[in-house]
Amino acid sequence: IILPMQNFVDLAGSERASQAMSAGTRLKEGCHINKSLLSLGTVIRKLRLQIQLTVLLCFDSSHY
Repeated sequence: IILPMQNFVDLAGSERASQAMSAGTRLKEGCHINKSLLSLGTVIRKLRLQIQLTVLLCFDSSHY
């Protein structure tokens, strides 16, 4: 069984806020973007685990 996998990389926001000298609105935007990407990663990871569990359960039940 082959499961597809994708990796997302946020290259635009990879620098630290202190190095980019972000402040005010830009700093808040960066925080929101990072939070959104973290949420997206969490959703994708949970969907992948759900698919893996479904495949495993289907595989196990086919042996009975």
